[in-house]
Amino acid sequence: MTNSANILLVDDTPSNLDVLTAMLKEQGYRVRPAINGELALEAVKASPPDLILLDINLPRMNGYEVCKLLKADETTKDIPVIFISALNDIEAIVKAFEVGGVDYITKPFKLREVLARVATHLVLVQQRRQIEERYVRDMKHFEALDKMKEQFVQSATHDLKNPLSIIMGYVALLDGMTLQEFEQFGKEYVEGISTGARRIQSLITDMLDLAQLQTGAHLNMEPTDLERFLKDGLRGADVTANQKSIALVYTPPHKSVDIMIDPKQMLRVLDNLITNAIKYTPDGGRVDVFTDIYDDSVGIRVRDTGFGIPQKDIPHIFDAFYRVRGEQNSKISGTGLGLAIVRTIVEQHGGVIEVESELGHGSMFSIFLRRA
Repeated sequence: MTNSANILLVDDTPSNLDVLTAMLKEQGYRVRPAINGELALEAVKASPPDLILLDINLPRMNGYEVCKLLKADETTKDIPVIFISALNDIEAIVKAFEVGGVDYITKPFKLREVLARVATHLVLVQQRRQIEERYVRDMKHFEALDKMKEQFVQSATHDLKNPLSIIMGYVALLDGMTLQEFEQFGKEYVEGISTGARRIQSLITDMLDLAQLQTGAHLNMEPTDLERFLKDGLRGADVTANQKSIALVYTPPHKSVDIMIDPKQMLRVLDNLITNAIKYTPDGGRVDVFTDIYDDSVGIRVRDTGFGIPQKDIPHIFDAFYRVRGEQNSKISGTGLGLAIVRTIVEQHGGVIEVESELGHGSMFSIFLRRA
């Protein structure tokens, strides 16, 4: 930022304005001159600068008063003010710092000194902004963790309650069972316990994965051939599709192109979308996987002839733990976290995911990623 910074220069002496403006512009700074305090305040209000060089002896409103007004305003209080003045007594310098100045340069000024101090304070401004940005990011991470905690509590009382009840029910049936009864029913009850345990494990694993992703999982980005990536993502999906007599149709890209992705994480996205498409498509349906290639990006699309999604649910389907209600959907198991994980990974890649759907006619999920 330093060499493209916006500097407001306030001095009622035209020669000083000319010299400082020329010198600062030569270093690449954007400079706006103001000849009095009133014009300076209007300039700050119109477009806050990154730094202000402020003379003390100004007509009508001196530099001290200008600085006080700037520091009293929440929107301008953090703009660093460097005083430039012919006053070089201790009292004047101390007062400059008391009203909020960050530095003081005496006239006649040395150009190299002015440049050095300007550069120093602009670096400090940049560092402060980076710290503030990091703080905002950290707060978002903490908020995400807090939200995940709340969602976990809600899930523990709802999504975990049912499989736990089933497990406890089977355990109660097994307790005190005779050998003859165990031989007759034991296998069925143990399978029920195993199914419930797997469901709990799946839910907890997805929750931990989502929490890790939302709080800044590291991506190993690399240029990846689009067609090779799609073939890797489709591997094994035909087995599941064949079990439901679903036609899984893959249309390769019409030309070779690389995308910039973390292949491992993005394969989770593609696998989730293809698995969901097959899962929510009735037997005998069709799932298409194809692409669109643009100048600087690609669109990866997964289209099915499944149940479709009600329009009221579409804005929420990427929310954690959100499940589309309905008789058909209720028969299909899931944690309600898959699409939340998908969106998080796509957004971490700087990509976008969209969905189009018509109830009873199917859905199409589209991922847009930048080319390498």
